[in-house]
Amino acid sequence: MTTDRHLALMALMREIEDPSKAYQRSVRLAAALGSDTPQWDSAVEKGKAALDDIEQAVRRWVAAHPEPIALPTKDTPLSDYDFIELVVFAHKAESDDFGYAFENYPPRFEAPELAPIADDYSLLRQLCDEWREAVDEFWTRPDAGVAYDEHNAEARRRRQPAV
Repeated sequence: MTTDRHLALMALMREIEDPSKAYQRSVRLAAALGSDTPQWDSAVEKGKAALDDIEQAVRRWVAAHPEPIALPTKDTPLSDYDFIELVVFAHKAESDDFGYAFENYPPRFEAPELAPIADDYSLLRQLCDEWREAVDEFWTRPDAGVAYDEHNAEARRRRQPAV
């Protein structure tokens, strides 16, 4: 967990401290009272309101602090298709420009969890940097050109509408 995320979580804990105490008080009060009394109803309503406050605070926090996207590493490899899609993109980024390739030839990964990476300039740059050695190693394979061409043909086929 990053320091910023840790500090944000601590701020959330402070924000929900009072509603948490109010909820605990209302639970204790409702338990001490008999049900079907106006005091019990009031305690239950106060408990519900406190839980609603906690829920809203947590929802705001989650919206403001989405889970960071984890980049695939050598320990969590890409599928063959996604790896060669990265190779193709890296080749375009080298021959043109990373920004131009990102805007005009973004990778179309088949794994849904990679879509947010393909749509984010800095995450895609990080992914390319992380996999640079593997991409360079791909080009040393005797079948690299054939695999590259076959992948491009498959990618074109996937983009064509079904007839």
